[in-house]
Formats: sequence, structure tokens, C-alpha cells
Amino acid sequence: MSVGGGGSGTGFDALLKGLVDIANSSRPIDTFEMERATRLRLNPTEYTVGYDDLAVYIHKGNPLSSIKLKQLEDIFGKDAELKYWTDLGIEVPGCVGQRIVRVGRQNVSGTYAYFRNSILTRSRRFDTGILDMLGSKDVVHLVEKTPCVIG
Repeated sequence: MSVGGGGSGTGFDALLKGLVDIANSSRPIDTFEMERATRLRLNPTEYTVGYDDLAVYIHKGNPLSSIKLKQLEDIFGKDAELKYWTDLGIEVPGCVGQRIVRVGRQNVSGTYAYFRNSILTRSRRFDTGILDMLGSKDVVHLVEKTPCVIG
């Protein structure tokens, strides 16, 4: 037996290709995936064993002490209004130019969908230029090493 990761979309893809018997996911199977399962004469059964939670990380040297959901939307949302740490009233030591570097998960990730649905309003999508990482640990690792990053 082996256990692997890679995001909800990766898990569903492996399940529908017959590579795994069980796929973990942080979101329900989507319409496209269910249609694909039906064409393959598969009937996936979903079991809820827990619920998502999400943390937003900044570098330990970042003096930001709190952030509002609307501010997160204005950082990550399309046509982002908050582009610099100074727009939030702070200066981050070691962050040349004070530009906010945004990092997130790939769009096949349940974490991506959870963040989008929880933080961005229905009429707004993610802005371009957000660095997509393969896993949450990759987001945290980049934030740890880079003063300008929020992820």
C-alpha cells in the first residue's frame, strides 16, 4: 500500500483512471468528474470524515498583526487593489519595493476552491500573477524564506 498527495483533482483523476481505490479530497466531486465517472460506469461514494480549515501565512518578520477578509480579497482578487504592504499601513523588513508577493495552490486543489469560495465574492475571481504551488507545504516553505510573501 502507498499513500500519495497532490490535491483533490489529482486524487479524483487517479480514482477515475483506476490507479487508486480511495481518493482523499477537500471538496466534493465536481460535475465534470462525475460525468467522467458515469461514462466509465463508476459510481464514486463520498464520505465526509472532516472539514477544511485554512490558514493564511506571512513571513515571521512581517509586522502585520491582523488582516480582514475584505483585505485578503483585495490582495488576491481580480484587479487587486492592495498591491503593496504599505497599502496595509506597514513596511516589511527585507521586502525590497514592498510589493506583496501572492502565493496559492493550483486550481485542481480543494484548498484553491475553498479559498476562492470563502474569501472572494461570487462576482470576483483570482487575480493573475499569483504563484501556484503544488502543495500547502510548498506555500508555507516559500513564505518562510521570503519576506514579501503572503500565502
